[in-house]
Amino acid sequence: MNYLCFLLFFSSALGLKVSLFMDDLSSNRKELLLGSFDIDVPSKAITSKAFLEEVTFDAGSYCIGAKIEDDETQTEVPCFSYLELEAPLHHDIIVDIYDEELYKLTFSYNEHHLGIIPIIREVTTGPTAPAIKLKKVTKTYADKKVNRDEGTAQFAEDDEIVEKTWIQKNWKMLVIGLVLYNLIVNRPGGGDKKEE
Repeated sequence: MNYLCFLLFFSSALGLKVSLFMDDLSSNRKELLLGSFDIDVPSKAITSKAFLEEVTFDAGSYCIGAKIEDDETQTEVPCFSYLELEAPLHHDIIVDIYDEELYKLTFSYNEHHLGIIPIIREVTTGPTAPAIKLKKVTKTYADKKVNRDEGTAQFAEDDEIVEKTWIQKNWKMLVIGLVLYNLIVNRPGGGDKKEE
């Protein structure tokens, strides 16, 4: 979706003539006419179009411009789209009309068309967000821990509860008891005191 847009407000009573040209923006500034088309703004229709079938140019970066004429005025838009182009052209020139005014020109790549095809599109308003107050959601430590501990089924551990014997549960107490018993029994004097 490689296209650039230029916002253009241009009012018209009956119709507009739009001429497209491309410029290579180099020092010698070669401007090449691509074609022209007429728009009947009130009926939102293209009345006539004349585009060059075969346009020969070197592949590279080009600036697409337009000259817009009505009965009274002429406006030149020197560069509303800057693109990498190569021959032959496969592009749409999309003209957005809003409130019977030329609102926007878009030069867009379309691989299904050969040449340049003008398309008129009426601007519509987009969706509006509901006017309700959004509630802030705070997570507690328990919620965060549950989310952190959750894993995928691939990495989940199968926890099987194994019943332990009394010795397996209390082995530390037994070891401490045996160590204390050995210390008491093996101390010098054997644990018995002799009276003299």
